[in-house]
This record gives sequence, C-alpha cells and structure tokens, in this order.
Amino acid sequence: DHLGITGVSSDQILPSLAPGINVLTYHPRYHSFYVFLLEEFWKRDRVRTPREWIKFFRPREFIFSLGANLCDQPEHGDMRNIVGGQKTGPLAAQRLETYDTSFDYIKSELGGYGLYYRSVMAELGLIYPGGPGFPYPVDVPTERRGKRAAGAFREAVRETEYYRLFFDGDSALVPINVIEEYGRRACLCQLQVPGAPDRGELRDAYLHGGTQAEPRRETLRLFLDIAFQTEGHDVDQDSFRQLIYYGAAPGGACYRPRPEVDLMHRRWRLYQAREYYAFALNALWHYLCDWGIDHSGDVRPVPLSDFWAHVEQALDFDA
Repeated sequence: DHLGITGVSSDQILPSLAPGINVLTYHPRYHSFYVFLLEEFWKRDRVRTPREWIKFFRPREFIFSLGANLCDQPEHGDMRNIVGGQKTGPLAAQRLETYDTSFDYIKSELGGYGLYYRSVMAELGLIYPGGPGFPYPVDVPTERRGKRAAGAFREAVRETEYYRLFFDGDSALVPINVIEEYGRRACLCQLQVPGAPDRGELRDAYLHGGTQAEPRRETLRLFLDIAFQTEGHDVDQDSFRQLIYYGAAPGGACYRPRPEVDLMHRRWRLYQAREYYAFALNALWHYLCDWGIDHSGDVRPVPLSDFWAHVEQALDFDA
C-alpha cells in the first residue's frame, strides 16, 4: 500500500461493518481458550502482575498449540493459523516422548492473545483490559459473558489428564499422549462439534457481545445469505469480492441480496468499490515505477502509449 489509501478501509471502514472481527482473528475458539486461561490465573494465589501473567500464560499456550498440531479429530482437516505453529508444527511432527513447557515457541510475550485476540475480546465484552491506565493490573474476564465462556471451555477439557495433573505447573515435561488427549478436546476444530460446551457462549458473544453487536449481526446475516445462495460453489477471496460487487463470479455462482440484508449489502458493496479503486491506483503506481526504471536502476524513457497498454493488460480492463 505504497500510496497509503487502503489503510482507511482496514482501520475505519471494516471495523464499522464487522466490529470485533478482523483478518487476524481466524479461530473463534481462541476467545474461550484465552478467557479460560485468564480465569485460571485469577483463581490461583499468584502475584497479580503482568510479568506473572506472562509466566503463567506461555507454557499453557505452548501445550495448546502442540495439541492443535497433534489433533487427529475428523473435523480438523487442513487446519491453519495455529498460533505458534511455525515452531510447534515441526516440533509436533518429531513426536518426541515428552515436551518441555519452557520451550520458546513465539517471540510475543503473550503469544496470540497479545498479538491478535486481546483487543477483539475486549470489544466482544469477554474481558476487561488491565495494565497501566486501567483499574486492574492484569486483564480480567467479564462477570457474565467472559466467565461463562471460560467455564464452558473448562468443561470441555476438565477430564483430560493434562488439566488434572499437569496444568498447575509452569514448568513440566508433558508426555505426548497427554498432549494428544488434551488436543482432541481443546483443539480449535472442536468448536465445529454441535456438543462443544463453549459453542453457544461464543455464538452469543458474536451476536450480542459489546456495544456494536448490531452491525456485526447484520454482516454475519449477509455472509450466511451469500453462503446459502452459492451452495455448491467454492467461494474464495476473489469470487467473494465479485459476488459482493457484481453479483456473479466465475464458475456460475450468483448472488442477489434478500431485502432483509440489502442495506448491509450496499455498505459492503461500497467498501468493495473502494477496494477495486485502491487496487487500480496502486497497480498504476507500481507499473509507473516498473516501466520508468530499467534493471540497472537507470531512468529510461517509455512511450506513454506503451505504458497504458501495459497497465490495461495487467488490470484486464475488458474483463
């Protein structure tokens, strides 16, 4: 985004269309897992400091990440975007006899919670932020929504050997079979199972949590309408954009919004129009630079007609 024109979309427009959801928060179950860790931290007789919270958090997210990479449940599929997966994925593939919870699996002190999920969890009403400038030294689960989600995740893993025998220790060697059992119950994929204890709590958080639940609900209704009308067709990012803006996509998928979602569809269509304009302007800038400088770095003259022909071909204006 060398022209600085797409930041408005990601920083201002999208948060108004889908508040509490962003492109980095892929897996809803992280919400219940992280608020579960917070409640477990506050239940224990530990010093209430950010440093102590980090000390508690890291070994438990490490085991969670390993468990997700070791999960063999049928719902798992091609699971991606597991926090810490760049290191825990290869580590899980080694199938060691035991795993040391002190392993440095990610640079961020608070892993995926600090990097991606903390702000959206606050926006969904699952946590009260803590730290400098806040009433609490460390984040706290909210009385109703946060504690209910934490309790529901605890219900999912309560009977696992890891939670019963290993969870209390910050430093431990955990056998692989213990991590595998925990992963089968705790894994991100298990939110797909209708009987998952935290499934209803997270659905309620997405539909009603926070102060901006209505636009989030309307966006989710729009997406469900698109999914219903395009059943039988693959919808990737490009085809989603075309369905929103043009009402059709390659492969035969078509979309006509129902009256109930028409207003939100018009808002998303305006957002998508801006995205297309931003893409075109950035492409123009890219090709201007590309055609204006040769491989040696020397500026060379280019016939303007050749430049525009190159741009039109790249942007496929006719299509």
